[in-house]
Amino acid sequence: MRRMLLAAVGLLLIAGGLLAFEVPGTIKKVDADKNVLYVHAGGQDRTVKVADDAKFLDKDGKPLADGLKSKELKDGTTVTLTVEPVDGRPTIKVIRLGGQIEAPVGKSSVGLKPRTEMSADDRYKDEDGGLYGGGKNEPPPSHAAAARKEIEQIVPRDADGKPAADGMIALVSLSMSNATQEFSTFKPMADRDPQKSPRVTIVDCAQGGQAMAQWVDPKGRAWTEADKRLAAAKVSPNQVQVAWVKLANIMPTGELSDHGKKLQQDTLALLHNAKTRFPNLRIAYLSSRIYGGYATTRLNPEPYAYEGAFPIRWLIQDQIKGAAGMNYDAARGAVQAPLVLWGPYLWADGTTPRKSDGLVWEQSDLAGDGTHPSMSGRRKVADLLLRFFKTDPFANPWFVGRSVAQAPPAAAQTAPTTEQVSAAVGKALPLLWKGAEGHVDHRSCFGCHNQASPILAITAASDRGFASRDKPLAEQLEFIAAFLERDRENYKQGKGQGGQVDTAGYALLTLEVGGWKADATTEAVVEYLLQRDADRGYWRTTSNRPPSEWSQFTPTYLAIRALHRWSTTDQKDRAAKRIDAARRWLVETPAKDTEDRVFRLLGLHAAGAADGARSASDELAKSQRDDGGWAQTDDMASDAYATGTALFALQRAGGLSVDDLAYRRGVAFLVRSQLDDGSWLVLSRSRPFQTYFESGFPHGKDQFISMAASGWATAALCLALPPKAAAKVQDR
Repeated sequence: MRRMLLAAVGLLLIAGGLLAFEVPGTIKKVDADKNVLYVHAGGQDRTVKVADDAKFLDKDGKPLADGLKSKELKDGTTVTLTVEPVDGRPTIKVIRLGGQIEAPVGKSSVGLKPRTEMSADDRYKDEDGGLYGGGKNEPPPSHAAAARKEIEQIVPRDADGKPAADGMIALVSLSMSNATQEFSTFKPMADRDPQKSPRVTIVDCAQGGQAMAQWVDPKGRAWTEADKRLAAAKVSPNQVQVAWVKLANIMPTGELSDHGKKLQQDTLALLHNAKTRFPNLRIAYLSSRIYGGYATTRLNPEPYAYEGAFPIRWLIQDQIKGAAGMNYDAARGAVQAPLVLWGPYLWADGTTPRKSDGLVWEQSDLAGDGTHPSMSGRRKVADLLLRFFKTDPFANPWFVGRSVAQAPPAAAQTAPTTEQVSAAVGKALPLLWKGAEGHVDHRSCFGCHNQASPILAITAASDRGFASRDKPLAEQLEFIAAFLERDRENYKQGKGQGGQVDTAGYALLTLEVGGWKADATTEAVVEYLLQRDADRGYWRTTSNRPPSEWSQFTPTYLAIRALHRWSTTDQKDRAAKRIDAARRWLVETPAKDTEDRVFRLLGLHAAGAADGARSASDELAKSQRDDGGWAQTDDMASDAYATGTALFALQRAGGLSVDDLAYRRGVAFLVRSQLDDGSWLVLSRSRPFQTYFESGFPHGKDQFISMAASGWATAALCLALPPKAAAKVQDR
């Protein structure tokens, strides 16, 4: 059989594993009693086993009523077979009448919006946007409250299911081939991650060929194999408390109302079986498939990969409405299922970057069938899984062992004491120093992420009485000045350096807060800013690294501030004209996200547009979330970068008192979300990443934006502390 299939279509090999593929053939004989098909394909006669759960379809993809005994499956009939490995043997999973159907044509985009980017007004086949509907990507308050209650029950348990300090929390995957490839990549990554709780045990129970329909039978092969894997990992069914389920069925057909409802029903059966088998299963996180536009077979191409998100929403909405089959609460009757939430959303439109995080799916991320992930694709999903479990407020508490984002209702939030804020600053400073010094050790260029906001925070902390380190600070400033000095002539000619205004502006800001004196180099950089974008009313960014080097408002503010601080007498008049033009642009140009709102407010204040600054301050303040924080974009969760920059701008440019409730709630969010090592984790949205190196700051490839976030967060916390008596606090 294997040689025959090689001759017909070639084997699809991924890391040594045979995957599903299609092959045309002619039926020689059918033995329905033994589930065997005798077929001629690839120039040879072969005997092939038919799976117990195989699908039998006519030319239009509609089921044959009598399965393998259907009269249409007679000698001489041409069919297309979908073959998958089962127990190491090629096994027929689908028999479809007719020759091999035309394979899909691989596309780098199908023109669909990710569900996370669709609003309540957007429509796809009468379905509105957002993961949870109504344009929302977060669970509604009632479901969020229910999830928190379930999370409280996820604790280490012994083999009998009783809470035990030395017990375990088992996280399992229940799904098909794609999922096992991705989850088996995720597991070693997670096990190496120092933030994962040592009480969490991860077991990959997903299996090749076992899509949702194959988990419907509680006595089926999928569940039997899952039992074996748990036993091998020395995990009791009573210790399984969390599951990740990736939804898909083999060769879906028809409209969303047909294949989607079938997928919903099969997944519901899986959830019922899982809850019966694992009595302490509290939460199931559901994900739909990755991009399927490169598919070369009918296994699960677009739009089925995209549409697999809707059954998840339907299941969650049924649970929220109180459907008996989705009941998770014993107080409401017989428990049928775990509480269901969205896990990481994996779909992006091919090479079109997803707005929230820049996710793309390139053809190299998929194997030869365009359906299963290659090694790079597996790593992408594994990375998304790890980030989700570490940072999502409905997963982090049990995965990490403490919540980094869970917040009480706004009315119940209490501001941290001065001592608590001071302790948070004290924990952050050593890491900020470490990252800044590590940058100098490994790089010859100025680091916007590793030096600008960290040194802003370090100098603000010194003003509040924290021990200063004059010599290391001087070394940082000398390093930055030397970097600018190397290209002084280019600056004088208006050419600048890599990063252009973002780099020049952040470098001058850092020299300013560090107390550097004006010199020929700062004069040359000002000359560059005067010439740069002289035909515009603003300074433009040349980078594509959201959030910190993405907005046009950011370099505009940095340039205005630099012209105020560093212009020489001979440059003052030209600087005033550039600032006037920028003021008009800032007043007239609306902000689209938090980075825009923050730096538009700072820019208006720096340009002397008092009325505009008041309006911009109100706009920024209104975007504060219920948890006290700010998010980078409307479809993202609150984080330290957005919150730190927002608080800084509101206090310094918007006139918001640190005693105001909004500021105190923001401070509470930052203190609550700080990690034990003193840092804040923010996930990178930058594509491509800058050349990677270890600066000494944690969080791997997320270290650069996390360090910038930690700097802004620390600076915002410092503003909430009283300045030391002898310090003259600058308007930083």
